[in-house]
Amino acid sequence: MGRREEKKQRTRAAIAAAAAELFARQGFEATRTREIAEAAGIAEGTLFNYAPTKEAVVVLLWKSKVSELIEEGFARAGEADTPEAAIEALFAPLFAFYAADLDLARVFLEQVARANDADLRALDEVFVARLGLLLAPWAGLSSIAAAMNVFAAYLFAVMGLVGERLDPASAREVFRQMVALQRKGWG
Repeated sequence: MGRREEKKQRTRAAIAAAAAELFARQGFEATRTREIAEAAGIAEGTLFNYAPTKEAVVVLLWKSKVSELIEEGFARAGEADTPEAAIEALFAPLFAFYAADLDLARVFLEQVARANDADLRALDEVFVARLGLLLAPWAGLSSIAAAMNVFAAYLFAVMGLVGERLDPASAREVFRQMVALQRKGWG
């Protein structure tokens, strides 16, 4: 990676870190792009090169944070000896992330759902493919279908959590039960 790309990655990371801190402290609505740029140590015009709106900053932050959590989850899941333990290890950091701040989680999911972003689609597709590889020892040839079903169960449980129809413990339990039901159909 060249210097220019490294600088871009550092700037994206600074924006994400500044936004995370400000959103946690002030909330999404009360935070201004000027404050994010200032906290990131960049000009507001530079911020707009990376994220032209505050909503785009949310998507940038979400991609950054979720990418980290996915890597953490896959590292933990690789040590599991059952599919249930692997799935639990993989998804636990993601559930904790959303449960930590439900107001911001709603903003994240709303903006991510609205974003027409190839990087987001690729993140989902790569995640499901990696999940399929993780499940292959147990699900065999149906591992991609199993991964898609597990991902759908996760989205269902997260929507229940973020929509406050389920508390964090109940959301994870619903997810576990849906995975257990899916597991019965694996090779």
